[in-house]
Amino acid sequence: MLALDASTGKRIWHFQTVHHDLWDKDLPAAPSLVTITKDGKKIDAVAQTTKSGWIFLFERETGKPVYPIEERPVPVETDLIGEKLSPTQPIPTLPKPFVRQVLSEQELNDLVPDSSYQEIKSRLSRYKMVICLTHLLNRERLFFRDMMEAQNGEALPLIQQQEYYM
Repeated sequence: MLALDASTGKRIWHFQTVHHDLWDKDLPAAPSLVTITKDGKKIDAVAQTTKSGWIFLFERETGKPVYPIEERPVPVETDLIGEKLSPTQPIPTLPKPFVRQVLSEQELNDLVPDSSYQEIKSRLSRYKMVICLTHLLNRERLFFRDMMEAQNGEALPLIQQQEYYM
């Protein structure tokens, strides 16, 4: 995000919502100008949604985050030779994401035949759940629609035989 002075073109403030974007996590839409109430005080803010379901809120004039933004560790392992991944990604603490960020056993569809359910449950137990900003390695992956629907408003097509959509 970049805030410029409209009359001079000079930079006022900026914020990088994704460090070293490897998987099309650029911002999906222009930011929105909003007025929010926090602790009884009205704040003119700018809200930026992301493809991962997060909403960053900044004070319009200064770019100061309305709520804390944490630099959370993410895996840096990659199959891309010579690629160096960022060890952290910025995650807003509030508001909560508008799509789920992990999939638990309690959320699995149990309306399928038991053998299918047990297979899905078994596969899920082998996965490490990480935030959506993690680069995917060339191995079996699990996608669930809530995260995908946040990306450009629709689910991505099946890319490889080893990907499973929930």
